[in-house]
Amino acid sequence: MRKITRRKRFIKNKSIENYLLNKVMTPSIDNCQAMSIQHDQSITELKKNITYFQNNRVYVTRKTRILAEERLNSLNFHSIITINLYTFSLICISVLSLIFKTEILFGVWNLFFSIALFGISLFITLFGFREKAIAFKNSHLKMYEIENSLSLILLNDNISFDEATRLYKSCQKEYIDVLDKTDNHLNRDYLKYLVVVSRKATQKDKIKYYFILIFSALLWTVIYLIPIASVFFFSVNLLKGM
Repeated sequence: MRKITRRKRFIKNKSIENYLLNKVMTPSIDNCQAMSIQHDQSITELKKNITYFQNNRVYVTRKTRILAEERLNSLNFHSIITINLYTFSLICISVLSLIFKTEILFGVWNLFFSIALFGISLFITLFGFREKAIAFKNSHLKMYEIENSLSLILLNDNISFDEATRLYKSCQKEYIDVLDKTDNHLNRDYLKYLVVVSRKATQKDKIKYYFILIFSALLWTVIYLIPIASVFFFSVNLLKGM
């Protein structure tokens, strides 16, 4: 009887010892599951932040800078046309003055067009439309590379939290470096993005955008009409003086 009692005590003590040993040496299944859930929540939250950064910062900046490049290329084109148009008008007036021998009238128009050409050439040189357009092109191409890097992080289901964080911070730093190396785009470029690309513009944004668009069209129309009208009035005055 005593042997049976001792055996029961031994088995009981051994069971308690094994239980405590297992409790100390290996984590419970519940703890493992909790750690796994916490890790999944962390990586999910991080990927949400990456998605927001990609869609609301990198993508918007890239699209806006594409529009800025288009605007500067358009300004460069209009500037070249303007210089050629004013030069052609000056040549026409010079030829007409030689034919009709009106040196005094020619002197006035020659002075006007010379000043206009000097001002336009100086304006183009100072602003450097072509150079800035190239800078914006390089900028939005770099933004595209950053956008692709962020997409690779989001598509990788096996990436660890630490690795994803490291790559995300690297993309953020690269994004800031690109912004530092180029001029900022204009507000009208962002307005065009809201109205034309994203179609999320408010009524106020639309009014501003179309006002700028109409004003620019009218301004270039006036700039183009000045040399044409000048040649016309110069010719009319010559014919009246005959």
